[in-house]
Amino acid sequence: MSRGLGDVYKRQAAGREKILDTLGRNGFEAYIVGGCVRDSLLGSKPNDWDITTNALPEQIAACFPEHTLVLNGIRHGTVGIVEDGVLFEATTYRVDGTYSDNRRPDSVAFTPRLEEDLCRRDFTVNAMAYNERDGLIDCFGGRSDLNKRLIRCVGEPEKRFEEDALRILRALRFASKLDFAIEKKTANAVLKEKDRLLNIANERIAKELLSLLCGQGAGRVLREFPQVFFVFLPELAPMLHFDQNTPYHNLPLWEHTAKSVESIAPQRDLRLVMLLHDIGKPLCKTTDGQGVSHYRGHPQKSAEMAQGILTRLRLPTSLAEEAVQLVLYHDYRCEPSARAVRRLLSRVGEQAAKKLVQVRMADADAQSSYRREEKLRLIADYESMLSEVLARGDCFSLKDLELNGKDLLTAGYPAGKEMGRVLAMLLGEVIDGRLENKKALLLARAKELYVDIV
Repeated sequence: MSRGLGDVYKRQAAGREKILDTLGRNGFEAYIVGGCVRDSLLGSKPNDWDITTNALPEQIAACFPEHTLVLNGIRHGTVGIVEDGVLFEATTYRVDGTYSDNRRPDSVAFTPRLEEDLCRRDFTVNAMAYNERDGLIDCFGGRSDLNKRLIRCVGEPEKRFEEDALRILRALRFASKLDFAIEKKTANAVLKEKDRLLNIANERIAKELLSLLCGQGAGRVLREFPQVFFVFLPELAPMLHFDQNTPYHNLPLWEHTAKSVESIAPQRDLRLVMLLHDIGKPLCKTTDGQGVSHYRGHPQKSAEMAQGILTRLRLPTSLAEEAVQLVLYHDYRCEPSARAVRRLLSRVGEQAAKKLVQVRMADADAQSSYRREEKLRLIADYESMLSEVLARGDCFSLKDLELNGKDLLTAGYPAGKEMGRVLAMLLGEVIDGRLENKKALLLARAKELYVDIV
């Protein structure tokens, strides 16, 4: 299997072959196992090289007396081996005890049999092992499922999900990332056991969700398993089968959401924004005398709800703040004038202003053809003006202003909240084009403003 991996894998491939060979020369079985086998068979670069062996942890360590070892997982049978600067984890064949918390085994026991180790794993595509001597060890049809593009549990799906409920979301994540279907019995068990996800920590849910959303099959997974997402994001449930009842939309709200997710670049923040951008619509719906529905204020409501969700999921503050900001402005139709664009830049910053182009395009892509050309033209005009303003170096933030607090102190003006107000007013006048961003002019105008304020 190492042949054909390419130069990019050479150091990792050489390292893991050396570890396998060392264990073998000491009389032990040893194989690469799990995701690295799956990814290699798919022609992808593995992120990690996991090794499984019948050597006990102390025996593994004894085989590598000259290596740096990482022993913090030794209680569970794992020894980290640093070979040529790369960390490899070698784990003794094991069987898991009971899972009282639906997440981790209460105990593990070592076993001399590889098959017993493989049968405790989650999905067939992750339950294959390989070494050069024995070739591929595939007890559960993992290679066949790779060829069929299927995610299938090892053994009984209900038991696998009962052991570790996070596997429910992992099944969806693998289906999205690999763009595979989920085998029927496994799919049925996903839906049957979905409420077990309530036992999983929000941080773990968030990690799987973000990875899932960035998969090429994310839209399909959202369409096929909405009820699973509603377990840990109940705020999304009203979107299912919600008829938007407006000429601007020809899709129910959940379908619109799924399509907008798959229409944007697979970046965590962008896909998260599209998942949540219209979450407030059901709460903002009104219907006029002609029977057409309207959703005034839904960006604000959606941003408010997104803030609550992302706080609950304990996402990094920077990611959550940017996502909420983009949700808030996702429907903002910025006039394609330099003044309006500078105003928007002042509110959201350069990165968010650029990302709004992608957000609005993805939103439009999931809408009806009604006034489509007009919408696309407005987005294009905004993007063009944004590029022009940024290329010209227009001032839209205090750091761009040719006058700062130190300058005002030097000119004899007192520090305090009045100084902040004056700087903000100067910036506003520069943004609006009523004042040139030149220090002498700014100082003169500051003098007038101080008189008015004081």
